[in-house]
Amino acid sequence: METDKNKCPLCGENALITNSQDYFGDFISCNNCGKIIITDDAFNLVKKKFNENKFYACLYYYIQHFRKNGKVYLIVEKIEETNDKYFQLSIDEIMNLYPNSISEKIDMILLNISSLLKNPGFCCTLNEINTNNLFFTQNEREAYFLAETMEKESKFIKLEGTVSNHFNNIELTYKGWTRVDELKKDIKKYKKGFIAMWFNENMEPIRNAIKDVFVETGYQISIIDEKEHNNQIVQEILHEIETSDFIVADLTGNRGGVYYEAGYALGLGKEVILIVDNNWLEKNKENPHFDVAQKNQIRYISIDDLSVRLFNRITSTVGNLINPNSPLKSLKTNDE
Repeated sequence: METDKNKCPLCGENALITNSQDYFGDFISCNNCGKIIITDDAFNLVKKKFNENKFYACLYYYIQHFRKNGKVYLIVEKIEETNDKYFQLSIDEIMNLYPNSISEKIDMILLNISSLLKNPGFCCTLNEINTNNLFFTQNEREAYFLAETMEKESKFIKLEGTVSNHFNNIELTYKGWTRVDELKKDIKKYKKGFIAMWFNENMEPIRNAIKDVFVETGYQISIIDEKEHNNQIVQEILHEIETSDFIVADLTGNRGGVYYEAGYALGLGKEVILIVDNNWLEKNKENPHFDVAQKNQIRYISIDDLSVRLFNRITSTVGNLINPNSPLKSLKTNDE
């Protein structure tokens, strides 16, 4: 990996960069960003499939806002084995964070600036590396455009001056801090949802309907029996839940594993959407376990009923990533 051995490629501050003892790749030790191993395979994938600057910007964003204490970050091409020593991140998980629009980029820049300032009333000066990563930009001109937009049009920041390759004395305005407060309530970590359900051939139409709703609302699909891996299954399930924004748990069949996965997600503070086939409940004269009796459930009676209600629940609770202002749906009648 080609980088300045004295500068952190994420924040641009002084850092110790050496060869990793356990993997082929660089070990980065930075007071701001922590300890990170970027494997050569992962970095080669970035250069081949993505973009080096975008990669560092996304990793910077992740480290600043979703830091996991106690473990060294291990950046790999894809996660293939359980590793208790490191907190593993795949390239796809990192690159999935890259903003899809200017408005999303500005929101993420605000969060980045707020993490540097900590509290209102403070200001900071950015170096060249920090500017590119903090602003998700490829060059100085684009960074200045975004900064000017945020200062003069959005009124989110205040600048005292700029010089070549960095910003002088950047701070957030009251409006900027207010926007940061709003964003922190609804920040999206992974843009991915986990599906927990009974793996039965009769459930295939339900599985496909849930997956269709995920695609329609902009979330990646995580369902364990469709993921290629060599790990112990439980560890892989827990990792997928940890790296998802929410979980849809279908209680049809009253499977113990589904309850376990839903409980684990709740313990992590994830949104858990419970659904169940009402026809199955009536046919088998069963009810979901009493522990979830007080939690709102989507008791669907058809595929269409499930699709509409799940779309509305995801849109209302975790947000529609494709169209944040998407109206809720209603079932069409036979006359429509």
